[in-house]
Order: sequence, then C-alpha cells, then structure tokens
Amino acid sequence: PPRSTPSNSSAASDVYKRQAVEDVAINKKYSTILCNGGDNPEKEYQYLKLLHENRVDGIIISPTGKNIDYINFLIGTGIPIVFIDRYIDEVDCDSVIVNNYEASYNAVNHVIQKGYRKIGFISGPLDRFTGRERYRGYIKALEDNAIDIDENIAYSDVLSFTTLEAPRVLDVKISDIRLYDAVITWNTNKEATAEIHYGTTANYGFTWTDTSLSYAYTHTVKLESLKDSTLS
Repeated sequence: PPRSTPSNSSAASDVYKRQAVEDVAINKKYSTILCNGGDNPEKEYQYLKLLHENRVDGIIISPTGKNIDYINFLIGTGIPIVFIDRYIDEVDCDSVIVNNYEASYNAVNHVIQKGYRKIGFISGPLDRFTGRERYRGYIKALEDNAIDIDENIAYSDVLSFTTLEAPRVLDVKISDIRLYDAVITWNTNKEATAEIHYGTTANYGFTWTDTSLSYAYTHTVKLESLKDSTLS
C-alpha cells in the first residue's frame, strides 16, 4: 500500500482517485503525502527526490514521462512505484489505466453508426500514452468503416517540445584532503560519466575525465599528484 502520492490534478476525477488511495492507505495503517506536480517535469523530479529522501514505502504517480531515468533509479532502490492513467514503455512497473484505445474506438464507432461520416478528433498531447491510444482508436474506427482519414480535422495540443535536461550534480563532498591528493564524491540525478576541472586558481587549468564510459548515479574520484594549494 502506498504512503505517498504525487499526482497531477485539475479534474474532479483526480479528487476521487486521491480519496480512494487515501482511504485504502489509512485502512492499511499508512499515511499519505500529496504532491501536486501540475504535469511539470521539474516539479515532478523535485517531489520524487523529496519522497526518496523521506524514505517513503511506495509511490503512486501520474508521470510526465520526462523523468524516466530517475524513476528507474527509484525502482532500483526497492521503492514500489505504480503509475495511474499513463504507461511508459521504458519503465518496468505496474500501471492502472483505462483502455483508452477501446474507449475511443467505441465512441467514434457509435457516432458512425448514427450516420455521421465527417468526425473530428481533439486529443491530449500525442507524446503521452493516453493521447496516442485515443488517437489510435479514432483512426482504427475510421478505417474499419472505410472512412478516409482527414488529418485537417484531427488535432492535438502538442505545440512544442523540450529536449532532455543534462544531468545535475548533487551532494558534492571532498574528503581525505592531503598535500598531494583528495577524494571527491558526488551524485547525479541521472546516470552519467564524470569530469572534474581543477587547478591552483579559479581558472582551474586541469581536467580529469572518466575514460571508462561507465554510467552511474554515485561517483567517487581520487585526484592524485596534485600541487599544494590546488583548487577543485
């Protein structure tokens, strides 16, 4: 049973979902934490990080699809995660969804059976599972009824896109500082390789690069053969 519930909300149905989750959780002696990400990937990431830091027992989320790496990281730590309303191919977890394809197909087919042939379609973003499935059902219903597809009357509200963000460096720590060497550790919010710039002034001048091409969330590097007063 979940103890935390980040969710996107606006419609009344979302309120019912939250209430249902809370009722089941309380019945199982769990508390709930509500996080409203507003379908914002950055807010979603911050809430997920907060829940991880608070060692929650589980997370139910309607994902934006933009924090796949971090969600997979959380699953790897043993935190159970369940998606609602959306499904992401790259994430191996349970999803609670309606059959958007079938619902859209049946709706369009019903309108066709009423004698209508020119049927418009307005969807959510087609980069989301729900939007794609509804559009797929719409297209299939037209094809099964031998109706030509008119792309001019099928609309989606996808107007722009954002490329993936670069990994962020977190929790940098320097230890075992000696005259000629030091150990540096840090985390990244995504799996990444490592690179360190260092030197004896703020302009640095030296670079250490991980040539192993290994990707990780936690990084540890021991800088050696340093000069005294090295700035890293």
